[in-house]
Amino acid sequence: MFWTRHRSNIALALWVLVVALFTPSVFYLYSLEPPESDFPLCYPEYNPVYYNEETAEEEAELADAQFRINLAGATDPESQVMNLLVSNNGRISADSIPSLATLSEQFPDSGLVAAEYLIACSKDISHTACSPGTFENVVQSHADNGAIWGSLALLNIEREDIEGAVTALQQGAQAFGFDDYYSTQLRVLDAAAPDNDPLAVGSVFRFFRYADPTIGVSSAQVLTQFCLDNSADDTAVAEACAAYGERVADGSGNLLGKGLGIATQEVVFNATGDTEQSARVQAETEAQRNYRNQFRGNFVGLMTYDQSLAVFWRDSLIEYGEVETIERLYREVMSRSADPDYQPCDPSRLRFAFPYFYMGDERVSW
Repeated sequence: MFWTRHRSNIALALWVLVVALFTPSVFYLYSLEPPESDFPLCYPEYNPVYYNEETAEEEAELADAQFRINLAGATDPESQVMNLLVSNNGRISADSIPSLATLSEQFPDSGLVAAEYLIACSKDISHTACSPGTFENVVQSHADNGAIWGSLALLNIEREDIEGAVTALQQGAQAFGFDDYYSTQLRVLDAAAPDNDPLAVGSVFRFFRYADPTIGVSSAQVLTQFCLDNSADDTAVAEACAAYGERVADGSGNLLGKGLGIATQEVVFNATGDTEQSARVQAETEAQRNYRNQFRGNFVGLMTYDQSLAVFWRDSLIEYGEVETIERLYREVMSRSADPDYQPCDPSRLRFAFPYFYMGDERVSW
């Protein structure tokens, strides 16, 4: 059954999100206040969704099958790109190049098509649909988006075109906007969800499983290695890498993108021996890590019990992106928890009283 087969994947996705909620790279969380009172927390594995009657699992499996049918039947270019991503577990492969080349010709104004086309070609630079002159018009159609320039930079790195990579990084850093199309992807995935989807958090699970949060930094290891290898001896590379990394960190609406932008900056500062800038990045990271330790709450587990909170989470992700959603989610949980009657996960109630977790009056050891 669907939930049985994917339970470990779902648990992993939830755990990754819990860690991401408190990653030290999310600087804006300085504005949050540590919880002043206990709030209910639930073990995800106790959720009846995972241990319900057989009909629940059958409904979930049918819903997932209908989701795939809905997505495959959509004709807009963004849905067609997402269908390629879903078919390959959230990653564009070189096998998608012919389809993306066709979509690019048919829908030149689709930024998501352009971005994933560039990413696919970086995985097979010798493909006939990925010749050096192919993307001139594609990129110029989206010249105001730094993420498109970053994707071109990664393609040029794969081609060993250092000058082209630097130019693209510079353009990406100076571009008017930075759109990694994350919200666009979430809207498409949510629109394909069947009406009988049995669990709101199931839609969010699809978000994290299938959406591509790394547009603009899709080959992060390639980018950081390029910056590391060339920054010490080439000022232009160092400046372009640092500026683009800062642009990604400031502009990305998701946690992974922000983290990769920060990592790119740190690589450059370490390579060039810029101790002042390196210390600045490390200080921001360490300050956030210290703050993070003031509060930890398994909001994800809570949402598997409180479906209205899961709906709030889903809608906020689509409307505001992952980064702002964390703060909105935090505020919402604190607001709901102010009501002493808010006990959505009874009888398995896990509560938090800084700095420990408790089950009833008994402290939990992890």
